[in-house]
Amino acid sequence: MEERTGASSKGVLPPAEAAEPAASLNLEKLVPYRLTVLSNSLGASAMRLYGGAFGLRSVTEWPIIAALGHQAPLTAIDIAKSSMFEKTRVARAVQRLISVNLVVAKEDPSDARKSLLWLTESGARLHDEIVPYAMLRNEISTATLDDAERRQLDHLLEKLNKQLAAVEGVSRGSADDRT
Repeated sequence: MEERTGASSKGVLPPAEAAEPAASLNLEKLVPYRLTVLSNSLGASAMRLYGGAFGLRSVTEWPIIAALGHQAPLTAIDIAKSSMFEKTRVARAVQRLISVNLVVAKEDPSDARKSLLWLTESGARLHDEIVPYAMLRNEISTATLDDAERRQLDHLLEKLNKQLAAVEGVSRGSADDRT
């Protein structure tokens, strides 16, 4: 049996195939809406901690520091792709992190148009200070789940991530139809 992607061959569902008419739309039942609310709530909570205690100014800065603490050097484009943040948002955050001496950029020897990014000593210390809080926040976020439910959540999130290409196809197709 073929796995259903929810998209037609053109990437856009014809109106007749839509799940529900717009008049009966229930946001609380839409997975993208629920994930956005969850993400925004976690991001706002993270900023209260990381902004207040550690001086970070945007929700983008911690993922950049975390990525560089995990695997450096990276380019801003690498970070944008892995985090799904907009490239301009990452570029602005990187520039601020450079200006406060948490990140250093050096020209990529294989491509002068790109800069390779590393944490400075101050950035590495900040990373190491924040990691226990990030891990604790993760633990608290999933504390209501037992081990099997955590494994299931990981599995479901992986499946949803794999499905993003089909969702993106619908988004691109819809935008193309309007032009």
